Amino acid sequence: MGTIQFKQLTFNYPDQATPLFKDVTLQFDASWRLGLIGRNGRGKTTLLKLLQRQLEFDGQLKTDLDFHYFPQTVADPSQLARDVLMTLGQLDDSTFWQIERELNLLKVDLDCLWQPFNTLSPGEQTKALLALLFIDEHHFQLIDEPTNHLDQDGRDTVAHYLQQKTGFIVISHDRHFLNQVIDHVLSINRADITVQQGDYQTWQTTQEQQTQSEQHQNSLLKSEIKRLNQTAQQKSQWSQQAERGKNAGSVKNESANLDKGFIGHRAAKVMKRATTITARSEQAATEKQGLLKNVEITAPLTINNQSLKPQQIVLTATDLVLEQDGRALNQPLSFELKAGQQVALTGANGTGKSTFIKALLALPEMQHQVSGQLTIAPRIKVS
Repeated sequence: MGTIQFKQLTFNYPDQATPLFKDVTLQFDASWRLGLIGRNGRGKTTLLKLLQRQLEFDGQLKTDLDFHYFPQTVADPSQLARDVLMTLGQLDDSTFWQIERELNLLKVDLDCLWQPFNTLSPGEQTKALLALLFIDEHHFQLIDEPTNHLDQDGRDTVAHYLQQKTGFIVISHDRHFLNQVIDHVLSINRADITVQQGDYQTWQTTQEQQTQSEQHQNSLLKSEIKRLNQTAQQKSQWSQQAERGKNAGSVKNESANLDKGFIGHRAAKVMKRATTITARSEQAATEKQGLLKNVEITAPLTINNQSLKPQQIVLTATDLVLEQDGRALNQPLSFELKAGQQVALTGANGTGKSTFIKALLALPEMQHQVSGQLTIAPRIKVS
């Protein structure tokens, strides 16, 4: 396989004051199973678009590969899922069996192929598009968040598939998934972009060691700056006192005859020394700006639940059955949710998890789509 190389890549969107990428030079082998990581907004998906030459940029891109991007864009999601997949995969009746094979491996009911694509659950849509990825042996795969909306079985299936494949770039925030499938990490950091051999855990260990080193250097530098500032301030005070003494009109003791030139010379030396120390302090402060360059800052997550009383019943479901297109998605469900409780909603793809959230967001308008009762406490706002 070949290589992928960026030389002096510079790119920014029209409304950006500073470039998203500036003079970036990267090279990676097309045989690598490369994990592309970074905070939201750092440019991971943009980098994949640049590889496909969908955006204009300054610099050079050298590669002999043809790229295939996941997830593919569905032009008309109201079409039957089967027609959507045939169009995207350029398949016909004689080759569509490959899709059916992959959907079986992904544990998707083939009846969904005869439903409009937009009526499938988010997880079913993801698996349908993954089936196209799995039958493609001719492109270098650019895989953007393949585990979104997947249940655990689906994640394991995708991980197993990628373990058998050589050469791809995958974006994911799922650390466990990345540890299963990658052998190199491309990290878009706050201040630079780095490439490292190993899985996500290897990269994280290196990152933590670098962070600890930078924080230690930062602590030492802060102490040095504080000491230099104190010394400069003290020297400056001594110089000012000496200068005042030189210009005293009269002194009623033997020191009245001291050589004013000597005092002035000494004051000037002290002032020069103070100026030098101040300059050193400012230089140290400038150097400090280069430290902690890639230490990530995490803002605390807050939830406004101050209006809730302890043990207040917030949500009640009684014999709740979710329905979609006249089809029941679950057995009757009854439960209470109290203030302060944190509940995980789990289940295989297509069992109604997203439909349940939509029912909560649309009360009471969606009552006609359920049987049983779903009630929320008065004056509670659902976000």
